[in-house]
Amino acid sequence: MARKKEQQTERLSGIISFRDDLLSQTEGLVGVDRVLVNNLIEKLCSVNEFVDELGGMVKRDGVMVEKEVGTVNNRHMEMVENPALSSYNRVVKVLADISMKVARVAKGAVSDEEDDGFDSF
Repeated sequence: MARKKEQQTERLSGIISFRDDLLSQTEGLVGVDRVLVNNLIEKLCSVNEFVDELGGMVKRDGVMVEKEVGTVNNRHMEMVENPALSSYNRVVKVLADISMKVARVAKGAVSDEEDDGFDSF
């Protein structure tokens, strides 16, 4: 029990340091809505925690799990995709979406008219 509590504390401190690092990277930017950045970073951290939990479940149980299926007279065990895997895939997409939003907001006052050199490449 103590080991599990240590792991949870360690994971929480990792998430807090991840959040603080992101906040420090966006702190000096001009024209950035701080409330929006803070909310997005909080969401990013919570979704990241879900990804870690679901990934752990998939690692522990495997991609395929055995499940009892069938009617009362025809019960049998069948290998099916782990439900945590489909949830994991959906949450990873949400994590990527929020990450892109944080990056977009963090750009702040950068205008679209600035030449990034891509056209001349």
